[in-house]
Amino acid sequence: MAEEWSYHRLCDVYREEKSTNSLVPLASDFHRSLQEMLSHLQLKVSESHDNVKELDNARRQIRLLMRLRRQKLMMRASMEQAGTEPEGMTASEKSLYDRIRGMYSEEDEQLEGLLHPLPAGGPIGAKSPGGNGGAFNPNSPGASAPIPSKRKVKFIADVPAYRGADDVVYGPFGLGQTLELPSAEAESLLRGKMAEEASSEEATIISSSPKSKVRTRRIKVTFEVPKYRSTDGDYYGPFKDGDEVEVPEKEAEWLIGGKMAYGVGEWLPPKD
Repeated sequence: MAEEWSYHRLCDVYREEKSTNSLVPLASDFHRSLQEMLSHLQLKVSESHDNVKELDNARRQIRLLMRLRRQKLMMRASMEQAGTEPEGMTASEKSLYDRIRGMYSEEDEQLEGLLHPLPAGGPIGAKSPGGNGGAFNPNSPGASAPIPSKRKVKFIADVPAYRGADDVVYGPFGLGQTLELPSAEAESLLRGKMAEEASSEEATIISSSPKSKVRTRRIKVTFEVPKYRSTDGDYYGPFKDGDEVEVPEKEAEWLIGGKMAYGVGEWLPPKD
């Protein structure tokens, strides 16, 4: 049975929550306790309409408390090392924290990749002695690689134009782009954590299923969300509080479920 709560106790916990940077410990079934409290207040409203204000105040207090705790979780997730987590979380908050921490872990990996130098043979400019100095962009008509052997890669970071070891200019390449490159150049990008190996099947899916054919959903972000990699391998964000964006329906449901966004035109955000 869930722990019994009241509106006044809820106010006391919110005041305590504001006075500390740590999470005030709550039972894992705290959300269930809130539902039982609201059900009790709703029953009082049915008995007398004079109790409506108490019910509205309780809902407002819950929103304030949960948003404050969510802010703390976001901050802790951005600072914590893998394997550590704040104490006193509810079951729902634990699930949210794990997802947020996963996003930050992906971002940390991207940051580490930026610390590696570009696999360049030299600065872009006049061609060096004996080099062809030409620019290679696989997306340009008639472009061809100077080395027959190729590897298919998917970029996990934006890469500006640079000169390769073969004195050919490569790029620029965008995050999420999948293409074939000379094996030596692909290997340099893989080592630099700027790309990952892409299978033939993955490349086929990317080319035959453009994002324009994916069912999308418009949402409004209610919390700052860092750039993260979804389970489908695509990257989303960063989003700022108040941003209205259109994302694949599955991604929208994930963000809405995590209380980080709501569907535009579906319901209005609660007022404090």
